[in-house]
Amino acid sequence: MYKNLKAFRKSLGLSQREFSKPLGINLTTYSGYETGARDPNSEFWISVAKTYHVSIDYLMDCEDIKKGPTISGEAMKLAKDFDRLDAPGQMAVRAIADIELNRVTPPLEKNKASG
Repeated sequence: MYKNLKAFRKSLGLSQREFSKPLGINLTTYSGYETGARDPNSEFWISVAKTYHVSIDYLMDCEDIKKGPTISGEAMKLAKDFDRLDAPGQMAVRAIADIELNRVTPPLEKNKASG
């Protein structure tokens, strides 16, 4: 269970500090959870599941960690910010994202998508 927590954190590309901060947990406490020196309570697991939008089954390795999300901390923050926007704000962000994706997508991939 503890190695699953570490694998999940690493799959997000976060340091222990970056991962524990939104949970409101002291870095030393979190580090202890990850190494198995401390036993996290159920509230910790619920907080992780809610904060990082994963199931507790996933965190407990009832689902394969390697198949989990590989979303960066910045992408997670952007998604949370996006959800706080009203409809016009979300439409504006979506329009900018589409423009930028078009800019960075190689021409060959654009042809595959349209054909």
